[in-house]
Amino acid sequence: MSAVSKIDTQRNNDMKKINTLLLFVLSMSVASAQDTLTPAQMIVDHRQYSLNLRIEGDTLRVSGFYLIPYETYTRQPIKVDTAYSLPLADYRTADGAIVLRREGNWYPHRNGELLTAQVHIEADDYYILGGTEWLPSFDIHLVLLPKDQYACKVIDTPTRPFYFYRLASDTTQYPEAYYREFVDSYNFYCSFFGDSLSSKPMNIVEIGDPQFVMCQSLRDMIIFGHYFYDVYTMIPDFSWIPHEVAHQWWGDGIFFEYRDYALSESLNEYIKLQYLKSRGRGYEEQMEYYKAMMERAEKSLPIADIHSVESQDESIAIYHAAPYRLTLENTTTVNTTLQQLYSKYKHTVVSRDMFLKECKTLQDWLKSK
Repeated sequence: MSAVSKIDTQRNNDMKKINTLLLFVLSMSVASAQDTLTPAQMIVDHRQYSLNLRIEGDTLRVSGFYLIPYETYTRQPIKVDTAYSLPLADYRTADGAIVLRREGNWYPHRNGELLTAQVHIEADDYYILGGTEWLPSFDIHLVLLPKDQYACKVIDTPTRPFYFYRLASDTTQYPEAYYREFVDSYNFYCSFFGDSLSSKPMNIVEIGDPQFVMCQSLRDMIIFGHYFYDVYTMIPDFSWIPHEVAHQWWGDGIFFEYRDYALSESLNEYIKLQYLKSRGRGYEEQMEYYKAMMERAEKSLPIADIHSVESQDESIAIYHAAPYRLTLENTTTVNTTLQQLYSKYKHTVVSRDMFLKECKTLQDWLKSK
């Protein structure tokens, strides 16, 4: 979901600068070898990046290197060092949390293969949530929660532990159904995709700052403002929770090109519907809600051409009309198609052309409006 806080646009722009800096350094290094090697003779090992992140007051210090091996002449890699700093004032919430995140479903890649980095973080006074292992190097999301401000509720499950973070000063008793919604939907998607993803903690982070009005699924993490808990209490039977949990597979397990909302969001919302249907609660209410929203649209838009969800008509087309129309298809065929696509291309980036090739039964749906 899109952030609507005042500083979010600047955050996204700054994170793009960080992300593209890595690619810039790599491209400059490759360019320096053009006199002796052709592009076809160079191989870049996509797992040979290392970054060290260190908090110093209100500054994030980043240092690291690339190792670039060559196919011919020598097997010794060339080491390229990089270092920069980022002021954290604009990323620190009122309750002291630090949130650095990617924008939307933006995953730069090379021919579908994710570029990855090994990330090390030093911040002793914080709960560190984010990149502490091999991650997409352009997906360096980092959430630091001050230990003296945040508390953690741990729920152990046979699949993986769930860590629920929220302000320690907030003594509101959340209903058990709220916690179960995360766990139950996660277990359903494990079965739906045949993949439990990880045994590491699944981090559910509620930022206490009332100005933090966003919700997003990142790898092994769902982060949102307190506003979204209030939304949950209003519509618990078909809330946003199973949608964001599904993104752990559909968006954070299999990736899609930048702003391809039909593939990343409409299909994810359809997958959420399968969870609601399976538990026998909330499905009919969700479908009625779709219909009501579709009636509000001034015009129907072809979902294949939507690259923004800023307008009401765009949002309705992607999040309501498209998943609703897909439920009118043979759901067994649709489910099998999506499951096979995930199984074949997980941990890679799926382009629109690749999707059309692999999911021929969904081509008409993608052209619909």
